[in-house]
Amino acid sequence: MKIKYLSTLLFGLFASLTVSAQQLKEFTLEDLNFGGHNYYNMVPKSRYCTWWGDQLVRLEGNACYIVNKTNGKETKLFDKSEINQWIAPTRSIKVNSLGGAKFPYADKSVVVLRDGANIYTVDFKKHSLVSETEIADSDNLLESNYKSGAMAILRDNNLYVRRGAKEWQLSKDGSREIVYGQSVHRDEFGIHKGTFFSNDGTKLAFYRMDQSMVVDYPQVTIPEIDYFNHPETQTCSAVAAPDKYPMTGETSHEVTVGVFDSATGKTIYLKAGNPKDRYFTNISWSPDDKTIYMFELNRDQNDCRLVSYNATTGEKTGELYRETDEKYVEPQHPIMFLPWDNSQFIMQSQKDGYNHLYLCTLGKHGSRMAHNTESLDIKQLTSGKWVVMEVLGFNAKRKSIIIASNEINPIQRNLFAVDVKTGKRTRVDETGNGWHNGLLSESGAFVFDKYSSPDVPNNIAIVNTENGKKLSYFHAEDPWKGYNVPEYSCGTVKAADGETDLYWRMVKPTNFDPKKKYPTIIYVYG
Repeated sequence: MKIKYLSTLLFGLFASLTVSAQQLKEFTLEDLNFGGHNYYNMVPKSRYCTWWGDQLVRLEGNACYIVNKTNGKETKLFDKSEINQWIAPTRSIKVNSLGGAKFPYADKSVVVLRDGANIYTVDFKKHSLVSETEIADSDNLLESNYKSGAMAILRDNNLYVRRGAKEWQLSKDGSREIVYGQSVHRDEFGIHKGTFFSNDGTKLAFYRMDQSMVVDYPQVTIPEIDYFNHPETQTCSAVAAPDKYPMTGETSHEVTVGVFDSATGKTIYLKAGNPKDRYFTNISWSPDDKTIYMFELNRDQNDCRLVSYNATTGEKTGELYRETDEKYVEPQHPIMFLPWDNSQFIMQSQKDGYNHLYLCTLGKHGSRMAHNTESLDIKQLTSGKWVVMEVLGFNAKRKSIIIASNEINPIQRNLFAVDVKTGKRTRVDETGNGWHNGLLSESGAFVFDKYSSPDVPNNIAIVNTENGKKLSYFHAEDPWKGYNVPEYSCGTVKAADGETDLYWRMVKPTNFDPKKKYPTIIYVYG
Protein backbone atom coordinates (compact mmCIF):
# COMPACT_ATOMS: atom_id res chain seq x y z
CA MET A 1 0.00 0.00 0.00
CA LYS A 2 2.80 2.42 0.89
CA ILE A 3 4.63 1.76 -2.40
CA LYS A 4 1.44 2.20 -4.38
CA TYR A 5 0.65 5.46 -2.54
CA LEU A 6 4.17 6.82 -3.16
CA SER A 7 3.93 5.97 -6.86
CA THR A 8 0.57 7.71 -7.11
CA LEU A 9 1.96 10.77 -5.29
CA LEU A 10 5.00 11.03 -7.57
CA PHE A 11 2.86 10.64 -10.69
CA GLY A 12 0.51 13.35 -9.46
CA LEU A 13 3.42 15.70 -8.69
CA PHE A 14 4.99 15.09 -12.11
CA ALA A 15 1.65 15.73 -13.82
CA SER A 16 1.21 18.93 -11.81
CA LEU A 17 4.66 20.18 -12.77
CA THR A 18 4.03 19.36 -16.42
CA VAL A 19 0.77 21.28 -16.44
CA SER A 20 2.38 24.20 -14.61
CA ALA A 21 5.20 24.34 -17.14
CA GLN A 22 2.70 24.25 -19.98
CA GLN A 23 0.72 27.08 -18.38
CA LEU A 24 3.67 29.47 -18.11
CA LYS A 25 3.07 32.62 -20.11
CA GLU A 26 5.51 33.90 -22.71
CA PHE A 27 6.72 37.51 -22.75
CA THR A 28 5.54 39.85 -25.51
CA LEU A 29 6.86 43.17 -26.76
CA GLU A 30 3.95 44.85 -24.95
CA ASP A 31 5.32 43.34 -21.70
CA LEU A 32 8.95 44.33 -22.06
CA ASN A 33 9.06 47.52 -24.16
CA PHE A 34 9.07 50.80 -22.23
CA GLY A 35 6.07 51.99 -24.23
CA GLY A 36 4.21 48.68 -24.08
CA HIS A 37 0.66 48.51 -22.76
CA ASN A 38 1.60 45.96 -20.09
CA TYR A 39 5.09 47.23 -19.24
CA TYR A 40 3.95 48.91 -16.02
CA ASN A 41 2.78 45.54 -14.64
CA MET A 42 6.13 43.90 -15.41
CA VAL A 43 8.15 46.29 -13.23
CA PRO A 44 8.56 45.53 -9.49
CA LYS A 45 6.35 47.69 -7.29
CA SER A 46 7.95 50.11 -4.85
CA ARG A 47 7.27 52.68 -2.16
CA TYR A 48 8.43 56.26 -2.54
CA CYS A 49 9.61 58.08 0.55
CA THR A 50 11.44 61.20 1.61
CA TRP A 51 12.86 62.48 4.89
CA TRP A 52 11.43 65.22 7.09
CA GLY A 53 14.50 65.63 9.27
CA ASP A 54 14.77 62.14 10.76
CA GLN A 55 11.12 61.31 10.17
CA LEU A 56 10.36 59.12 7.19
CA VAL A 57 7.41 60.21 5.03
CA ARG A 58 5.82 57.94 2.44
CA LEU A 59 4.57 59.81 -0.62
CA GLU A 60 1.48 58.93 -2.58
CA GLY A 61 -0.44 60.93 -5.12
CA ASN A 62 -3.37 61.37 -2.75
CA ALA A 63 -1.74 61.46 0.69
CA CYS A 64 1.48 61.56 2.74
CA TYR A 65 2.14 59.22 5.68
CA ILE A 66 4.59 59.20 8.59
CA VAL A 67 6.33 55.81 8.78
CA ASN A 68 7.18 54.37 12.20
CA LYS A 69 10.84 53.38 11.82
CA THR A 70 10.51 50.66 14.49
CA ASN A 71 7.52 48.68 13.22
CA GLY A 72 6.74 50.14 9.77
CA LYS A 73 3.22 51.26 10.70
CA GLU A 74 1.97 54.36 8.88
CA THR A 75 -0.01 57.35 10.09
CA LYS A 76 -1.59 59.80 7.68
CA LEU A 77 0.02 63.23 7.80
CA PHE A 78 -2.37 64.94 5.37
CA ASP A 79 -4.16 64.22 2.11
CA LYS A 80 -4.67 66.03 -1.16
CA SER A 81 -8.12 67.38 -0.34
CA GLU A 82 -6.81 68.91 2.89
CA ILE A 83 -3.86 70.53 1.12
CA ASN A 84 -6.15 72.07 -1.48
CA GLN A 85 -8.46 73.34 1.23
CA TRP A 86 -5.54 74.98 3.09
CA ILE A 87 -4.13 76.51 -0.11
CA ALA A 88 -7.32 78.02 -1.49
CA PRO A 89 -10.57 77.40 0.37
CA THR A 90 -12.44 79.86 -1.87
CA ARG A 91 -10.56 79.35 -5.13
CA SER A 92 -10.47 76.65 -7.76
CA ILE A 93 -6.70 76.05 -7.50
CA LYS A 94 -5.96 72.37 -7.15
CA VAL A 95 -2.79 70.39 -6.41
CA ASN A 96 -3.12 67.25 -8.50
CA SER A 97 -0.53 65.07 -6.78
CA LEU A 98 1.50 64.93 -3.57
CA GLY A 99 4.08 62.58 -5.08
CA GLY A 100 6.76 65.30 -5.32
CA ALA A 101 6.29 66.74 -1.81
CA LYS A 102 9.41 68.06 -0.07
CA PHE A 103 9.94 68.73 3.64
CA PRO A 104 12.92 71.11 3.76
CA TYR A 105 12.92 71.97 7.48
CA ALA A 106 13.42 69.35 10.16
CA ASP A 107 12.03 71.66 12.85
CA LYS A 108 9.08 73.10 10.91
CA SER A 109 5.79 71.55 9.78
CA VAL A 110 6.23 72.85 6.24
CA VAL A 111 5.74 71.04 2.95
CA VAL A 112 6.67 72.42 -0.48
CA LEU A 113 4.60 71.32 -3.46
CA ARG A 114 4.89 72.15 -7.12
CA ASP A 115 1.98 71.75 -9.48
CA GLY A 116 2.50 73.01 -13.00
CA ALA A 117 3.56 76.64 -12.90
CA ASN A 118 2.80 77.08 -9.18
CA ILE A 119 4.92 76.39 -6.12
CA TYR A 120 3.11 76.23 -2.78
CA THR A 121 4.59 76.27 0.72
CA VAL A 122 2.07 74.98 3.25
CA ASP A 123 2.16 74.69 7.06
CA PHE A 124 0.31 71.41 7.57
CA LYS A 125 -0.01 71.83 11.35
CA LYS A 126 -1.40 75.36 11.18
CA HIS A 127 -3.45 74.39 8.10
CA SER A 128 -2.38 77.51 6.25
CA LEU A 129 -0.65 78.64 3.06
CA VAL A 130 2.78 80.15 3.81
CA SER A 131 3.64 81.32 0.30
CA GLU A 132 2.67 80.88 -3.33
CA THR A 133 4.96 81.44 -6.31
CA GLU A 134 4.00 81.30 -9.96
CA ILE A 135 6.55 80.39 -12.62
CA ALA A 136 5.69 81.67 -16.09
CA ASP A 137 5.39 79.11 -18.89
CA SER A 138 8.34 80.75 -20.64
CA ASP A 139 10.56 80.47 -17.54
CA ASN A 140 12.84 77.53 -16.80
CA LEU A 141 13.28 77.03 -13.06
CA LEU A 142 16.90 75.90 -12.69
CA GLU A 143 17.20 75.62 -8.92
CA SER A 144 15.48 76.62 -5.67
CA ASN A 145 16.91 77.31 -2.23
CA TYR A 146 14.51 76.66 0.63
CA LYS A 147 16.50 78.53 3.27
CA SER A 148 16.26 81.88 1.51
CA GLY A 149 13.34 81.18 -0.78
CA ALA A 150 15.48 82.24 -3.75
CA MET A 151 15.13 80.74 -7.21
CA ALA A 152 17.45 80.71 -10.23
CA ILE A 153 15.44 81.12 -13.44
CA LEU A 154 16.39 81.00 -17.12
CA ARG A 155 14.28 83.27 -19.34
CA ASP A 156 15.01 83.92 -23.01
CA ASN A 157 18.54 82.53 -22.51
CA ASN A 158 19.26 84.99 -19.67
CA LEU A 159 19.68 84.27 -15.98
CA TYR A 160 17.47 85.74 -13.25
CA VAL A 161 17.26 85.34 -9.48
CA ARG A 162 13.91 85.75 -7.77
CA ARG A 163 13.47 86.07 -4.02
CA GLY A 164 9.98 86.83 -2.79
CA ALA A 165 8.58 89.76 -4.75
CA LYS A 166 12.03 90.93 -5.86
CA GLU A 167 13.78 89.82 -9.05
CA TRP A 168 17.27 90.52 -10.44
CA GLN A 169 18.44 90.08 -14.03
CA LEU A 170 21.99 88.71 -13.95
CA SER A 171 22.70 88.71 -17.70
CA LYS A 172 21.54 90.46 -20.87
CA ASP A 173 23.63 88.84 -23.63
CA GLY A 174 22.34 85.27 -23.29
CA SER A 175 21.85 83.42 -26.56
CA ARG A 176 22.52 80.11 -28.27
CA GLU A 177 26.19 81.08 -28.24
CA ILE A 178 26.41 82.72 -24.79
CA VAL A 179 24.95 80.24 -22.32
CA TYR A 180 24.14 81.06 -18.67
CA GLY A 181 23.31 78.89 -15.69
CA GLN A 182 23.52 75.54 -17.46
CA SER A 183 25.93 72.63 -17.39
CA VAL A 184 29.15 73.17 -19.33
CA HIS A 185 32.10 71.14 -20.66
CA ARG A 186 29.69 68.63 -22.26
CA ASP A 187 28.52 67.36 -18.84
CA GLU A 188 31.94 65.89 -18.11
CA PHE A 189 33.88 65.97 -14.79
CA GLY A 190 30.76 65.44 -12.69
CA ILE A 191 28.97 68.50 -14.08
CA HIS A 192 25.20 68.16 -14.33
CA LYS A 193 23.97 71.70 -13.68
CA GLY A 194 25.10 75.32 -13.93
CA THR A 195 23.85 77.09 -10.77
CA PHE A 196 25.14 76.73 -7.21
CA PHE A 197 23.44 78.47 -4.28
CA SER A 198 25.45 79.30 -1.16
CA ASN A 199 24.55 77.49 2.05
CA ASP A 200 22.26 80.30 3.24
CA GLY A 201 20.83 80.81 -0.25
CA THR A 202 21.65 84.52 -0.48
CA LYS A 203 24.41 84.11 -3.09
CA LEU A 204 24.50 82.23 -6.38
CA ALA A 205 27.53 80.98 -8.28
CA PHE A 206 26.82 80.24 -11.94
CA TYR A 207 28.46 79.24 -15.20
CA ARG A 208 28.77 81.49 -18.24
CA MET A 209 29.83 79.62 -21.39
CA ASP A 210 30.90 81.41 -24.53
CA GLN A 211 30.66 78.91 -27.40
CA SER A 212 30.55 81.44 -30.24
CA MET A 213 33.94 80.17 -31.43
CA VAL A 214 32.80 76.52 -31.57
CA VAL A 215 31.73 75.09 -34.93
CA ASP A 216 28.35 73.44 -35.38
CA TYR A 217 28.23 69.67 -35.42
CA PRO A 218 25.52 68.39 -37.80
CA GLN A 219 22.85 66.58 -35.84
CA VAL A 220 19.17 65.94 -36.42
CA THR A 221 16.08 65.42 -34.29
CA ILE A 222 13.14 63.22 -35.18
CA PRO A 223 9.68 64.37 -34.03
CA GLU A 224 7.85 61.93 -31.76
CA ILE A 225 4.97 60.11 -33.37
CA ASP A 226 1.78 59.20 -31.55
CA TYR A 227 1.30 55.69 -32.89
CA PHE A 228 -2.04 55.29 -31.19
CA ASN A 229 -3.71 58.37 -32.73
CA HIS A 230 -3.69 58.47 -36.52
CA PRO A 231 0.00 57.68 -37.13
CA GLU A 232 -0.70 57.65 -40.87
CA THR A 233 -1.11 61.44 -40.82
CA GLN A 234 2.27 62.03 -39.14
CA THR A 235 5.75 62.04 -40.59
CA CYS A 236 9.07 61.05 -39.06
CA SER A 237 11.31 63.20 -41.22
CA ALA A 238 14.52 64.27 -39.52
CA VAL A 239 14.84 67.96 -38.76
CA ALA A 240 18.24 69.67 -38.67
CA ALA A 241 19.34 70.47 -35.11
CA PRO A 242 23.05 71.40 -35.17
CA ASP A 243 24.89 71.36 -31.87
CA LYS A 244 27.93 73.30 -30.71
CA TYR A 245 30.45 70.50 -30.25
CA PRO A 246 34.24 70.97 -30.14
CA MET A 247 35.86 67.95 -31.78
CA THR A 248 39.38 66.82 -30.91
CA GLY A 249 41.87 69.52 -31.80
CA GLU A 250 39.22 72.10 -32.66
CA THR A 251 38.59 75.34 -30.80
CA SER A 252 36.71 74.74 -27.54
CA HIS A 253 34.28 76.93 -25.62
CA GLU A 254 35.40 79.29 -22.86
CA VAL A 255 33.82 79.21 -19.41
CA THR A 256 33.80 81.75 -16.59
CA VAL A 257 32.15 81.64 -13.16
CA GLY A 258 29.98 84.49 -11.89
CA VAL A 259 28.82 85.13 -8.32
CA PHE A 260 25.63 87.07 -7.53
CA ASP A 261 24.93 88.49 -4.06
CA SER A 262 21.26 89.30 -3.35
CA ALA A 263 22.30 91.49 -0.39
CA THR A 264 24.05 93.95 -2.72
CA GLY A 265 22.39 93.08 -6.03
CA LYS A 266 25.84 92.88 -7.62
CA THR A 267 27.54 90.23 -9.74
CA ILE A 268 31.29 89.60 -9.87
CA TYR A 269 33.32 87.03 -11.81
CA LEU A 270 36.05 84.83 -10.33
CA LYS A 271 39.48 86.02 -11.43
CA ALA A 272 40.63 82.63 -12.66
CA GLY A 273 42.66 83.94 -15.58
CA ASN A 274 42.35 83.13 -19.28
CA PRO A 275 39.65 80.43 -19.70
CA LYS A 276 40.98 79.23 -23.06
CA ASP A 277 41.48 75.44 -23.12
CA ARG A 278 40.63 75.10 -19.42
CA TYR A 279 37.87 73.29 -17.53
CA PHE A 280 36.27 74.63 -14.32
CA THR A 281 34.34 72.05 -12.36
CA ASN A 282 32.91 70.84 -9.03
CA ILE A 283 32.04 74.22 -7.55
CA SER A 284 31.44 74.31 -3.78
CA TRP A 285 31.08 76.85 -0.96
CA SER A 286 32.85 77.19 2.38
CA PRO A 287 30.56 76.77 5.44
CA ASP A 288 30.59 80.54 6.04
CA ASP A 289 29.81 81.30 2.35
CA LYS A 290 32.82 83.58 2.04
CA THR A 291 34.91 81.29 -0.17
CA ILE A 292 34.28 79.38 -3.38
CA TYR A 293 36.27 76.28 -4.31
CA MET A 294 36.57 74.63 -7.69
CA PHE A 295 38.80 72.19 -9.52
CA GLU A 296 40.60 73.62 -12.54
CA LEU A 297 41.84 71.31 -15.26
CA ASN A 298 43.85 71.85 -18.44
CA ARG A 299 42.48 70.62 -21.76
CA ASP A 300 45.00 67.78 -21.85
CA GLN A 301 43.31 66.63 -18.61
CA ASN A 302 46.57 65.73 -16.93
CA ASP A 303 46.98 68.68 -14.52
CA CYS A 304 44.26 69.36 -11.93
CA ARG A 305 44.25 71.97 -9.15
CA LEU A 306 41.89 72.75 -6.28
CA VAL A 307 41.67 76.54 -6.07
CA SER A 308 39.88 78.89 -3.66
CA TYR A 309 38.40 82.35 -4.40
CA ASN A 310 36.98 85.20 -2.37
CA ALA A 311 33.23 85.12 -3.07
CA THR A 312 32.90 88.89 -2.66
CA THR A 313 35.83 90.16 -4.73
CA GLY A 314 36.53 87.19 -7.01
CA GLU A 315 40.21 87.28 -6.05
CA LYS A 316 42.12 84.01 -5.97
CA THR A 317 43.01 83.20 -2.35
CA GLY A 318 44.95 79.97 -2.69
CA GLU A 319 45.85 76.81 -4.56
CA LEU A 320 45.21 74.06 -2.03
CA TYR A 321 45.97 70.89 -3.98
CA ARG A 322 47.47 69.75 -7.27
CA GLU A 323 47.22 66.37 -8.94
CA THR A 324 48.99 65.37 -12.17
CA ASP A 325 49.13 62.17 -14.16
CA GLU A 326 50.86 61.22 -17.40
CA LYS A 327 47.57 59.85 -18.75
CA TYR A 328 44.65 61.80 -17.26
CA VAL A 329 43.11 63.25 -14.10
CA GLU A 330 39.32 63.15 -13.76
CA PRO A 331 37.79 65.22 -10.92
CA GLN A 332 34.19 64.12 -10.47
CA HIS A 333 33.05 65.43 -7.07
CA PRO A 334 33.07 68.77 -5.20
CA ILE A 335 34.71 68.90 -1.79
CA MET A 336 32.40 68.41 1.21
CA PHE A 337 33.07 70.09 4.56
CA LEU A 338 32.50 68.09 7.74
CA PRO A 339 29.35 69.37 9.50
CA TRP A 340 31.17 69.35 12.86
CA ASP A 341 34.48 70.93 11.78
CA ASN A 342 34.73 73.86 9.35
CA SER A 343 38.48 73.32 8.97
CA GLN A 344 38.14 69.83 7.46
CA PHE A 345 36.62 68.55 4.24
CA ILE A 346 36.35 65.33 2.26
CA MET A 347 37.95 65.18 -1.19
CA GLN A 348 37.58 62.32 -3.66
CA SER A 349 40.42 61.29 -5.95
CA GLN A 350 41.43 58.38 -8.20
CA LYS A 351 45.13 59.07 -7.79
CA ASP A 352 45.90 55.56 -6.45
CA GLY A 353 43.92 53.97 -9.29
CA TYR A 354 40.58 53.78 -7.46
CA ASN A 355 38.18 56.50 -6.36
CA HIS A 356 38.69 56.99 -2.62
CA LEU A 357 38.09 59.48 0.18
CA TYR A 358 40.76 61.83 1.48
CA LEU A 359 40.38 63.82 4.70
CA CYS A 360 41.79 67.32 4.16
CA THR A 361 42.60 69.72 7.00
CA LEU A 362 43.19 73.40 6.31
CA GLY A 363 46.34 74.99 7.75
CA LYS A 364 46.63 76.86 11.02
CA HIS A 365 44.65 79.74 9.56
CA GLY A 366 42.00 77.39 8.20
CA SER A 367 39.31 78.37 10.69
CA ARG A 368 39.51 81.90 9.27
CA MET A 369 39.56 80.57 5.68
CA ALA A 370 42.88 82.31 5.00
CA HIS A 371 44.24 80.00 2.32
CA ASN A 372 47.04 82.17 1.03
CA THR A 373 49.37 79.92 3.04
CA GLU A 374 48.42 77.10 0.62
CA SER A 375 48.63 74.77 3.63
CA LEU A 376 46.61 71.58 3.42
CA ASP A 377 47.15 68.36 5.36
CA ILE A 378 45.83 65.32 3.44
CA LYS A 379 45.11 61.89 4.89
CA GLN A 380 43.78 58.99 2.81
CA LEU A 381 40.65 57.75 4.56
CA THR A 382 39.65 54.76 2.41
CA SER A 383 41.85 52.50 0.29
CA GLY A 384 41.79 49.20 -1.55
CA LYS A 385 41.04 47.72 -4.96
CA TRP A 386 37.47 49.00 -4.97
CA VAL A 387 35.80 52.38 -5.47
CA VAL A 388 33.73 54.80 -3.45
CA MET A 389 30.67 55.17 -5.67
CA GLU A 390 28.80 57.89 -3.75
CA VAL A 391 28.91 59.92 -0.55
CA LEU A 392 25.37 59.90 0.83
CA GLY A 393 26.13 62.28 3.70
CA PHE A 394 27.34 62.48 7.29
CA ASN A 395 26.37 61.30 10.77
CA ALA A 396 27.57 64.20 12.93
CA LYS A 397 26.88 62.41 16.22
CA ARG A 398 29.04 59.42 15.27
CA LYS A 399 31.45 61.54 13.20
CA SER A 400 31.11 59.19 10.27
CA ILE A 401 30.56 59.39 6.51
CA ILE A 402 27.89 57.23 4.87
CA ILE A 403 29.05 55.96 1.49
CA ALA A 404 28.13 53.52 -1.26
CA SER A 405 30.92 51.31 -2.57
CA ASN A 406 31.64 48.07 -4.44
CA GLU A 407 34.06 46.78 -1.81
CA ILE A 408 32.21 43.49 -1.30
CA ASN A 409 31.91 42.68 -4.98
CA PRO A 410 32.72 44.69 -8.14
CA ILE A 411 29.18 44.15 -9.47
CA GLN A 412 27.47 45.02 -6.18
CA ARG A 413 26.74 48.31 -4.46
CA ASN A 414 26.65 48.32 -0.66
CA LEU A 415 26.32 51.01 2.02
CA PHE A 416 28.96 51.65 4.70
CA ALA A 417 29.61 54.05 7.55
CA VAL A 418 33.23 55.28 7.55
CA ASP A 419 34.69 56.50 10.85
CA VAL A 420 36.45 59.81 10.09
CA LYS A 421 39.07 59.31 12.81
CA THR A 422 40.06 55.70 12.14
CA GLY A 423 38.79 55.01 8.61
CA LYS A 424 37.03 51.88 9.91
CA ARG A 425 34.10 50.84 7.74
CA THR A 426 30.87 49.27 8.98
CA ARG A 427 28.29 47.93 6.55
CA VAL A 428 24.89 49.50 7.21
CA ASP A 429 22.63 48.07 4.49
CA GLU A 430 20.17 45.28 5.21
CA THR A 431 22.01 42.53 3.36
CA GLY A 432 25.52 42.06 2.00
CA ASN A 433 24.12 41.06 -1.39
CA GLY A 434 22.59 43.07 -4.22
CA TRP A 435 22.58 46.65 -5.44
CA HIS A 436 21.71 49.18 -2.72
CA ASN A 437 20.60 52.80 -3.14
CA GLY A 438 20.35 54.74 0.09
CA LEU A 439 18.54 57.92 1.09
CA LEU A 440 20.03 59.40 4.27
CA SER A 441 18.05 61.26 6.94
CA GLU A 442 19.12 64.79 7.87
CA SER A 443 21.19 63.76 10.91
CA GLY A 444 22.54 60.66 9.19
CA ALA A 445 21.07 58.43 11.89
CA PHE A 446 18.84 56.53 9.44
CA VAL A 447 19.04 55.34 5.88
CA PHE A 448 16.22 54.34 3.54
CA ASP A 449 17.83 51.27 1.95
CA LYS A 450 16.29 50.25 -1.38
CA TYR A 451 17.87 47.27 -3.06
CA SER A 452 17.50 44.44 -5.53
CA SER A 453 19.44 41.37 -6.62
CA PRO A 454 19.02 38.65 -9.27
CA ASP A 455 16.45 36.90 -7.08
CA VAL A 456 15.05 39.92 -5.16
CA PRO A 457 12.84 42.21 -7.31
CA ASN A 458 12.77 45.16 -4.90
CA ASN A 459 13.19 45.30 -1.13
CA ILE A 460 13.26 48.33 1.15
CA ALA A 461 14.68 48.45 4.68
CA ILE A 462 14.93 51.23 7.26
CA VAL A 463 18.36 51.06 8.87
CA ASN A 464 19.60 52.76 12.02
CA THR A 465 23.20 53.65 11.16
CA GLU A 466 24.10 54.15 14.83
CA ASN A 467 23.07 50.79 16.31
CA GLY A 468 22.74 48.68 13.16
CA LYS A 469 19.09 47.77 13.73
CA LYS A 470 17.21 47.06 10.50
CA LEU A 471 13.50 47.02 9.74
CA SER A 472 12.30 45.20 6.62
CA TYR A 473 9.77 47.73 5.39
CA PHE A 474 8.69 46.53 1.95
CA HIS A 475 9.01 43.42 -0.23
CA ALA A 476 7.90 43.57 -3.85
CA GLU A 477 6.19 40.60 -5.43
CA ASP A 478 7.91 39.04 -8.43
CA PRO A 479 6.13 40.60 -11.46
CA TRP A 480 7.46 37.79 -13.66
CA LYS A 481 5.83 35.04 -11.63
CA GLY A 482 3.95 32.74 -13.97
CA TYR A 483 6.09 33.65 -16.97
CA ASN A 484 8.62 31.54 -18.81
CA VAL A 485 11.74 33.47 -17.73
CA PRO A 486 15.03 33.03 -19.62
CA GLU A 487 18.10 31.77 -17.83
CA TYR A 488 20.55 34.45 -16.64
CA SER A 489 24.14 33.70 -15.73
CA CYS A 490 27.18 35.78 -14.82
CA GLY A 491 30.91 35.19 -14.81
CA THR A 492 34.34 36.60 -15.55
CA VAL A 493 37.08 36.36 -18.14
CA LYS A 494 40.63 37.58 -17.73
CA ALA A 495 41.78 40.68 -19.55
CA ALA A 496 44.89 40.73 -21.76
CA ASP A 497 47.09 41.30 -18.68
CA GLY A 498 46.08 37.87 -17.36
CA GLU A 499 45.08 39.35 -14.00
CA THR A 500 42.16 41.73 -14.36
CA ASP A 501 38.66 40.23 -14.20
CA LEU A 502 36.16 41.40 -16.81
CA TYR A 503 32.55 40.67 -15.88
CA TRP A 504 29.93 39.33 -18.26
CA ARG A 505 26.25 38.42 -18.19
CA MET A 506 24.56 35.92 -20.49
CA VAL A 507 20.81 35.71 -21.18
CA LYS A 508 19.80 32.51 -22.91
CA PRO A 509 16.57 32.17 -24.94
CA THR A 510 13.63 30.56 -23.17
CA ASN A 511 13.44 26.79 -23.63
CA PHE A 512 17.13 26.85 -24.51
CA ASP A 513 18.40 23.80 -26.37
CA PRO A 514 22.23 23.46 -26.20
CA LYS A 515 22.16 21.36 -29.38
CA LYS A 516 20.76 24.23 -31.43
CA LYS A 517 22.39 27.35 -32.84
CA TYR A 518 20.82 30.72 -32.04
CA PRO A 519 21.37 34.25 -33.40
CA THR A 520 23.36 36.12 -30.77
CA ILE A 521 23.68 39.75 -29.73
CA ILE A 522 26.99 40.70 -28.11
CA TYR A 523 26.78 44.06 -26.36
CA VAL A 524 29.98 45.62 -25.02
CA TYR A 525 29.68 48.63 -22.72
CA GLY A 526 33.12 50.25 -22.63
